[in-house]
Amino acid sequence: MSIHYTLPTPADFEVLAKPQDIAVTVYVETAPNVADADRAKVAFKSAFDDALNQLEDAGISHPVRTEIAQSREEILDSDIWHKLSRSLAVFVAPGFSEVFVLPNRIEDHFDAGTTFSLGLLWRSVTQIQEAFALTLSANEWKLWHATPTARATELAISGDYPDSASDATNRGSAGRGDDRLSGDPYDLYAKRVADAAQTELAAINPAGNIPLFVFAEEQLLGRFDVRKEGRHLELVRGAADRLTAAEIDEEIRGRLAEVNTTITAAELANLGEIDQSRVEHDLAAIAHLAAQGSVEAMWFDMTQDVWGTLNPETGEISYAPDDSGAFTPGVGELFGQIATLVVAKGGRAVAVRGSDQPDWNGPVVAHLRFALT
Repeated sequence: MSIHYTLPTPADFEVLAKPQDIAVTVYVETAPNVADADRAKVAFKSAFDDALNQLEDAGISHPVRTEIAQSREEILDSDIWHKLSRSLAVFVAPGFSEVFVLPNRIEDHFDAGTTFSLGLLWRSVTQIQEAFALTLSANEWKLWHATPTARATELAISGDYPDSASDATNRGSAGRGDDRLSGDPYDLYAKRVADAAQTELAAINPAGNIPLFVFAEEQLLGRFDVRKEGRHLELVRGAADRLTAAEIDEEIRGRLAEVNTTITAAELANLGEIDQSRVEHDLAAIAHLAAQGSVEAMWFDMTQDVWGTLNPETGEISYAPDDSGAFTPGVGELFGQIATLVVAKGGRAVAVRGSDQPDWNGPVVAHLRFALT
C-alpha cells in the first residue's frame, strides 16, 4: 500500500487512468479528531463492502475478492485516519493499492469496475488548497501560511515595518514613511500593514494566486487598503489578538471551498464574455480537441458520471449505454479520463460541484486555445 500525503501529480493521474482487471474506488470524508475518524472508518468499510458486493455480482473470483478485501483491512489498520485531512481517496486493484490523504472535503462515494473513478480526485488538485492569513490588531500583526499538508504556521517577516498602531504613528510623526498620511492613526497603520503584507507575500507567491484571509476587528478591517492587493481576499471580523494557529487554520479550511466556488464562478462567467468560437460544450468535441492539445481549460461536474471509452491518441470516445458498462474492459468514467488528457497536453482541468454553480450550463465546458473555424 502506498500512502500519499501530497496532492496527486499528473504522473499519478496517468497511472490511475490505466485500465485494470478489477478496480475499486472509495472516497470518504474524514477529520483528524477521534470521533470523525471513527465515523470515516465505518463509512469507508461500508462503501468498500458495497463495492465488493457489486464485484461479486459481476462474477469476481474468490481469490481476487480475498486479495482486495485484504487491502481494505490494511487501510483500516493504518494510521492515516488521524492525519491532517478532510477526505481520503482510495484506489485498489489486484496487486495495486494507493491512498491519497486530501486537504479538501469530498463527499463519501464509491465505484467498482475496470477503471478507477478520478473525477472527484481532480477536485483536490484543481481547487486552491492553501492560503495566507493576516492577523491584525492595534497591538500587533502577523502573517501565516496554511498549506495542503500542514496547519497554519507563522511566517517570519523580513522587512522593517511598524509592529503596532502606536509604532506606525511614531514613525509617521518622525518623518519616516509617507508623511502625507496623517490624522487617524488606524488609517496609517492599516495602510502600512497592507503594504507590508503585499511586499512579504509577493516574495513568496509572486503570481498572487494564493488567497489572503485578513482577521481583524471592524475598526481596522474597514480601513484595510485592498486596492493594490491583486490576490483574492477574505475578510474575517473579530478580535485577532488571541487567535491560535489551530483556530486560524480551521477558519481557513472552512472557507476555502467557498473561495474556490467564487473564483470558479468568475472564470465561468468570463467564458460568456469571450469569443464563443473558443468555447465548446460538447464532450466528444472536447475530447477530440484535447487530444490535439487545443484545450486551454476544461470545467466538468465532478458529481456526474458519464461512462465510455476514450482513445487518448485521437480523442475519439464511445459512450456506454449506462453505468453498467463499468464492468466492461476499457470502459471508464469519461470526465476524469478527458481531464487527464487535457492536463497531459498542457491544459488545465477544473472539477466543479454543479450544485454550487446554478448559472452554469454544464456538465462540461472547455476554453479553447484557438477559435474553431
